[in-house]
Amino acid sequence: MFTKSIKNSLFVTSIFLLAACGGGGDTSIASPGELGPLSDPSGGGGGTGGSSSNLLTGSCPNSEFIQVGSPVAGNNVCAIQGPITGELTLTDDVMYRMLGKVDVGIDMGGDGTKAGGASGTLIIPAGVVIMGRTSNDYLVINRGSKIIANGTRSAPIRFTHNTAIEGTVTENERGLWGGIVILGKAPINKCSNDVRGTAACERVVEGSDALMGGATPDDDSGKLNFVRVEYAGYEIFPGNELNGITFGGVGSGTEVDYVQVHNNQDDCVEFLAVL
Repeated sequence: MFTKSIKNSLFVTSIFLLAACGGGGDTSIASPGELGPLSDPSGGGGGTGGSSSNLLTGSCPNSEFIQVGSPVAGNNVCAIQGPITGELTLTDDVMYRMLGKVDVGIDMGGDGTKAGGASGTLIIPAGVVIMGRTSNDYLVINRGSKIIANGTRSAPIRFTHNTAIEGTVTENERGLWGGIVILGKAPINKCSNDVRGTAACERVVEGSDALMGGATPDDDSGKLNFVRVEYAGYEIFPGNELNGITFGGVGSGTEVDYVQVHNNQDDCVEFLAVL
């Protein structure tokens, strides 16, 4: 099940919780299933769910990457490490593995001027597969930085676990790696009255030590288009979890279209502290 538009966040969240995670006591419910077709709600055709009969045997894009371990199901795997500053573009002829927490950018504060901050942009082309192996592997887009994940209906971007590529994952597996956290400088409501609505109104996001919030309603944290997140989520302690995708203080300039979260441990998609 794909749904569209961050602007209707409450509607989007309810749809994900009901259809993508399964809810209730039946954890076998999945939409559309491990490698089922990814359908366009407007009536277009489906894709392959990110699988391919062609092995990815290319080389790591540049010196910022290293090849890690043996190939996974015959596919070469390159490491992604943080922090990523400047612009970094992945290629679609290898798979990628996150090594621990991968920061995109270094927090630039609620007004973009924080000392020591640095902007980063992670560009992910259509069809790219990015894996986590442990609960410590997750991706954080910090304030002032962007993710540009431009999948297509026939070649979605897939965030998953290595066992899903190896074909050993079971239908009820959940919580095998961390998830995605996207943070912005939009106003939040978890501040004292004296700073609410200003760039000083900020808060630590759930599941990480990173900060969200500011005074820029139309802040732009990038784009997610035809993106699939599988087998993620991790409970750090009761009431504090990594979700499939966490949006914290993300502004209206961010574009989110046709995203699916499959078999997640906690909330599939969560919007935090947005006015």
